[in-house]
Amino acid sequence: MINRVVLVGRLTKNPELRYTPNGVAVTSFTIAVNRPFSNQQGERDADFIPVVVWRRQAENAANFLQKEVLPALTAAFRHAIMRIMKVGAFM
Repeated sequence: MINRVVLVGRLTKNPELRYTPNGVAVTSFTIAVNRPFSNQQGERDADFIPVVVWRRQAENAANFLQKEVLPALTAAFRHAIMRIMKVGAFM
């Protein structure tokens, strides 16, 4: 069974890096993913996906992603939580 999600979209603002009381890095950001079709007015709507990344990937996301970057996220769904497996970016 395949349990893989790939999202490519624009960051709505720069990622926010913070640390838990135990020192675990966590970064949050939102990406806007354009829908592949137009609505009745001929406009393309977007879905806004909130993303939370933990540990080393959180630090990488905070260091390399910014509002102008087009990130590609690969994730797996587990119990209604999307766990980010890899964060990449296209400049």
